[in-house]
Amino acid sequence: RFKPFNDVFDHHIGDLAIIAAAEMLSNFKRKSDVLGRVGGDEFLLLTSNVDEAEAELITQRLREEFENLFIEVDLNKPINLSPDQRKALNKDLYQEYTANDLSEDDFLKLGMKIEKTSDKIKLYIGGSVGKAMIGADSKINDLEISADKDRMDNKVYLEGYSRVPS
Repeated sequence: RFKPFNDVFDHHIGDLAIIAAAEMLSNFKRKSDVLGRVGGDEFLLLTSNVDEAEAELITQRLREEFENLFIEVDLNKPINLSPDQRKALNKDLYQEYTANDLSEDDFLKLGMKIEKTSDKIKLYIGGSVGKAMIGADSKINDLEISADKDRMDNKVYLEGYSRVPS
């Protein structure tokens, strides 16, 4: 969930979070797996030739990877707080703030897990409130993977998929 990054910092930071997640997933997947971004902050990893136990192991490893995945932001980076956020954090409505001005608890209230170092803040991508939906789902149906010859960008498109709730 990258919305808190976009809202508090800016879309550039949100984009860095998406890039970090995509790079981690690309390095994580096997050659036979198919990885795609299916929404703003949603990725789909399709695996084959795995049983339910292996799928659960893959799911657990992905959770661990996301829990440790972070991007770094300068402590002096200006932040944007809405009037409601300022009120919830007991911050002045008109003062400008930097990342250094907020505590770890403040960031948690904004939906982000962070860790401050001497000059940076580590924004944990998998630690945002509103956990990522990572799960082994063998009930994906109506899946069609197509390479549309009218699309000349050499990407694989996932069309018509639906997930059956567990």
